[in-house]
Amino acid sequence: MTDMDQADRFSDHRLRAPSEHGQALIHPAATTAEKSMQAYRDQLSQHGHVSWAGNPWSEIVSAARHDLLEKAFQHSSQYLDPASQQETSSPRIVLLGHQPELFHPGVWFKNFFAHHLAQQLSAVCINLLIDNATLDSAAIQVPAGNPGSPGMDTVAFDRSVAPVPFEARDVQDMDTFLTFADRTQKTIGHWIHNPMVEELWPRVIDGQRATGNLGLALARGRHQLEQAAGIQNLDVPLSTICESESFDWFVSCILCQLPRFWDIHNTSLEAYRQAHRVRSKSHPVPVLESDAPWLEAPFWIWSRDNPERRPLFVSHQGNQLELTDRDQLTCSLAVPREGNAHSIVEQLAVYRSEGICIRPRALITTLYARLVLGDLFIHGIGGGRYDQLTNVIVERFFDLAPPDFLTVTATLQLPIELPEFQEQALHDVETQLREIRFSPERYLSQETDDSSGPDPAQQQLVLEKETLLGTVKSGQPPTAAWHQDLQRVNEQLQVFAAHSQKELENKRNIMESAAQQRSRLGSREFSFCLFPQETLCPLLLALSREGL
Repeated sequence: MTDMDQADRFSDHRLRAPSEHGQALIHPAATTAEKSMQAYRDQLSQHGHVSWAGNPWSEIVSAARHDLLEKAFQHSSQYLDPASQQETSSPRIVLLGHQPELFHPGVWFKNFFAHHLAQQLSAVCINLLIDNATLDSAAIQVPAGNPGSPGMDTVAFDRSVAPVPFEARDVQDMDTFLTFADRTQKTIGHWIHNPMVEELWPRVIDGQRATGNLGLALARGRHQLEQAAGIQNLDVPLSTICESESFDWFVSCILCQLPRFWDIHNTSLEAYRQAHRVRSKSHPVPVLESDAPWLEAPFWIWSRDNPERRPLFVSHQGNQLELTDRDQLTCSLAVPREGNAHSIVEQLAVYRSEGICIRPRALITTLYARLVLGDLFIHGIGGGRYDQLTNVIVERFFDLAPPDFLTVTATLQLPIELPEFQEQALHDVETQLREIRFSPERYLSQETDDSSGPDPAQQQLVLEKETLLGTVKSGQPPTAAWHQDLQRVNEQLQVFAAHSQKELENKRNIMESAAQQRSRLGSREFSFCLFPQETLCPLLLALSREGL
């Protein structure tokens, strides 16, 4: 496939979150899911005999799905009502995933929609907790003040620390953690009655005491609220899936052919950037680096003793695969001549037991989820954009038509009164301010004191400008001296329009302040825990049913 052929694979269609409250984006329509799932199942049955690193692809997929279901039931049953978890032998699997954060309701909407879609498709819905990610901020933005004097505060639920993966991060400041709900309620009290944080946070505190992990605590609280609303999805940490033999097989498939994967990844990424005119070196993902004899693999590596994520670099030297973080960690894997990776899988398990963690990076996380773990993956907008790249990599490396995915999100705004603002009124004021610069004579009447009559200097300037404009109207071309004279007269007339200009600038400032307040207070990015308990879940349920 040439670079031009690859570029043709990337759609120019840009998905955007809905602009209005109570609207959802579901693309493509949910009615396409049944056909898409069956098409991929048919393809797996045809491709299953193909061997990857000495193991049939069908066995890798089958083992991975068995592990996923088992671990998801085990994890969710630790804190949910076991009677609501109906284990099944060979189900379809609908997958979604996100970092265990206090995300906005548009992200949470995916969980509600996925539940109803899975019911319609007779599938099990599993939410992957992406706990190999790091926590960007241990705080949320909260509307503060009151309608007469609105503001914005940052309310922390823990102390910020050097970034480590969620799976290795516990609470650092217990007092900040325990008092988060009270401080949030006091901050938002003039705006929202009965915010969901009241019900959520006691569950989060219980989760932290049970797990000793901040991310798991946040996820448990959110998951328990889902169950109370009738949502019966399963949760499972990605780290748990990465501790399985089936994931080690997938890692081995890529490491054993890393030069080929590396080339496909980087050439496909370059084609994506050209097709979308992306100049950033980090979007949608960075290139995989090389420094002979080392090639960067699409995984993170760290140790439990030092949980700092670093890129994994690999070198194939003789019959050894050398793995390193290019800092402190180094692992050596013996590669059998016959190409069977069974011994590599066993060696990876040994390193894992010694506290070495290998985790997929973002693109490989969804590639593994879509290609191996599930029948249908539900993305948010960000993931849906870069998985166009995933599609091409899957086709070229695995020789498979990638399974389809849905992109799902919603826009929900806090139920607070926003300052009045009309965009056209601001546009009109800005137009008037521009007119004062180039036609100040239109605003002079407001400057005149009727008791003393018009200012002679002002009248003289107006007459001089009329003479200048009349010269051009008579057909004489404007000269450089003419332009200089016109600019001088306008600047002198602006002195007499200063009062009008000041009034218009004050109006503009008030309107711009209202626009900024509307933008901030009307944002879709506020955490779901700030929304009223009695309205948020019913609205998400209604939107998810409408989307089917």
